[in-house]
Amino acid sequence: MKRLLDILLPALVIAAALPVAYLELRPWLQSPDTLPVSLSAGEGADALHPLDRLLLQERFAIESSGLLPALANAEDGPRIRTLWVDACEVSQGAFRKFAQWLDFQPASRRRALRFRGKDAPAQPRNWKFDSSTRRHRISGRLDAPVSGVTFYDAHAYCKAAGGRLPSAAEWQAIAAGQSGRLYPWGGNFDEAPWPYLEPLLNAAQPCGLHPSTNTPEAVHDLGSGVSEWSSGPRGVGPAIHGGNGWQRPYALHALSLAWRPAHPAHRSPYTGFRCVYNSWPGPPPWRTRSKVRRVPRGQYPPAVPPAARAPRLLPHLPAEDLPLLPVLLRGAEQTGAARLSVMRREVTRAEYARFLRDPLARFGLYADPGEPKSHNYTPQNWAQQMQHPQRPVTGVDWWSAHAYARWAGGRLPHADEWVQIASGARAGIRPWGDPYAPHAVTLESRRQTPQRTGAAPGDRSQDGILDLAGNVSEWTATYQVGPGGYAMLVKGGNYTLPGPETTRVSFTTPVPPNHRAPTLGFRVVFDR
Repeated sequence: MKRLLDILLPALVIAAALPVAYLELRPWLQSPDTLPVSLSAGEGADALHPLDRLLLQERFAIESSGLLPALANAEDGPRIRTLWVDACEVSQGAFRKFAQWLDFQPASRRRALRFRGKDAPAQPRNWKFDSSTRRHRISGRLDAPVSGVTFYDAHAYCKAAGGRLPSAAEWQAIAAGQSGRLYPWGGNFDEAPWPYLEPLLNAAQPCGLHPSTNTPEAVHDLGSGVSEWSSGPRGVGPAIHGGNGWQRPYALHALSLAWRPAHPAHRSPYTGFRCVYNSWPGPPPWRTRSKVRRVPRGQYPPAVPPAARAPRLLPHLPAEDLPLLPVLLRGAEQTGAARLSVMRREVTRAEYARFLRDPLARFGLYADPGEPKSHNYTPQNWAQQMQHPQRPVTGVDWWSAHAYARWAGGRLPHADEWVQIASGARAGIRPWGDPYAPHAVTLESRRQTPQRTGAAPGDRSQDGILDLAGNVSEWTATYQVGPGGYAMLVKGGNYTLPGPETTRVSFTTPVPPNHRAPTLGFRVVFDR
């Protein structure tokens, strides 16, 4: 008997150790095809560009602010010839003298001041150059900025004074300077020009009352007081620049890059102007004197700083996707990043077949505690699927995808992680970048089934991860609770969905965890 025990005991120990050894070694034996990816852990927010931080803070005001065209302007900085610019916005008193002078001019001179139309509608015949300032409560503050003037009025004043309205590029160059200032006065917002609760009082303050907001070249009130007309960007037409006494958030509208397209007949008690001159100006015919500042010739930085990521993202984000901006910016910010290994391709049918053959999987060793009893891991139409073993496995519910991920030694990605994996360090709207292109296996490819993984090489993230935008949609580990109960979030488009809408990294579909579909698969990530 003792001899029998001496033989059986080591055998039992070895038998008990084999499953443990198998569990420990199996992830290495699997050797999945993965690539390293860095994801932000939410730390290092101070490393973001200050403009990114501001736009992140004010992201829900951006859609209604009208600033999206300015944010989309990421062209190279303009080259400016030497200019002279009014140090102050044109005052109520100066504009009133212009209007009085004009009343005594012959019709031919008045016609010469008309705007003939270029990028904007031509000025209507018999236009009366006027300001609505005298019809609101700040009338008579002759040293306050004129307001309630149209583009036509501002154009005529500057032309009669021997100058012109600045272009959008010139206005931004004057505000940002050759150092590319975020605000006309520097890199941080200054709230000094908004001391009153009454917006008109903020707009009616005399020129230069707040020296801390002057440019280093001593140009006053570019980011406050009243907003200012320009002739606008080429091909766009008149634009309005800078902050004013009313429009909130002040920190957003006061940016040097801020402009909004406007109809030339637009009037507002918060819109005025200043003029620029190609040479040193003398006094205008109505004999008012204004100080001017020299703007040196040279190459100026782009209005949108190249280091800022949010301005490039925002014009491509629909309003419903604005909450995604923090995730995209964290995906672009690598400070304090977590390191993951991500499967290069979606899990294939051949890979999933090995999971089904494992007896430990059949015994439920990798099941989630909430998995339904008597759950079956076999996908829909499994025999038919195995005719193409290198295509992604589909027809698996969330419980099966979760169990496979645990069996492989990893897990399903969270939805935020999936977005960061797809958008990459460039923080793109789609895995390959911002503009839509038919790179993915979507409805437009006219495929009736999923294709072999990696069959669309253009559907590739910056890190080399394939098929994130199309082929099959993918389960994640994130759930949401709604009126009908809870659902898991599915990311990515597939071969039955239209590409322009569903290839965005923001595209999400809530799906019950028991759902199985021929368009739904998954991939696994591994913590490192």
